[in-house]
Amino acid sequence: MRRGDLYRVPRPGGTDPKACRVFAVVGRQAVIDSRFSTVVCAPVYSARHGLASQVAVGVDEGLTHDSALHCDELVSLPKARLTAFVGRLSNPKLRALDRALLMELAQKYGSDQTVAALRQRDGWPDPDAVAATGGLDDLDDYSACRIERKEDLRDLFVAPFYFGCEADDRMNAWAFDRRVNPFGARLNALFGSDIGHFDVPDMREVLPEAYELLEDELISTEDFRDLTFANAVRLWGAGNPRFFNGTAVEKAAAAVLAEALAP
Repeated sequence: MRRGDLYRVPRPGGTDPKACRVFAVVGRQAVIDSRFSTVVCAPVYSARHGLASQVAVGVDEGLTHDSALHCDELVSLPKARLTAFVGRLSNPKLRALDRALLMELAQKYGSDQTVAALRQRDGWPDPDAVAATGGLDDLDDYSACRIERKEDLRDLFVAPFYFGCEADDRMNAWAFDRRVNPFGARLNALFGSDIGHFDVPDMREVLPEAYELLEDELISTEDFRDLTFANAVRLWGAGNPRFFNGTAVEKAAAAVLAEALAP
């Protein structure tokens, strides 16, 4: 079920005299996909009045004659009743639906000035925004990534990235659990001390809090080493191998970086 789908519903109920009525699903897709048992729909009527809260529909949407969606008569229908698929709104019709819904909300809850301003702008706060692309030909935010396989997401966003974590967050264990992460991914989690937080009166207590993940067998010794040390070395040392020179961990850091260079 998708936003913009049309369904024929028998015995719509209420004061509707029709034996069946076509409804369009107009709610948000996130709600449609959720566990909620109902969705917001707009009824289709043969009567068309040219109102800003109506959307013209017809044979292109699977109907037998020209009609209109009435966005000023929204209802909540059980998903279980939406089984007799009729058709689907095209992208231009979905945009017209958004405009009709916006106008209906403005007329119901907004001021007269807001409604007048929308009408002056053909029902949109910014009518030119839909054509504003910033000079980009491809509006896909991820087009430059050239993702062709699911595994490409892992290759692009796992190994090159490091993720700061709060020391006492038990969710840190998920970063290392190849059993639950897609494609057996293991994230580069970084220990964060949070010693400046109001709930850390003694900075000496931060590391033991993180160590509880190992004590509770949620992570391994190798995981804890990566969380508290090795991942930080890889992050800072990859760009500057001499980053830890002159520090107390110089030799240990060099060993970690040597591991990364090993074939």
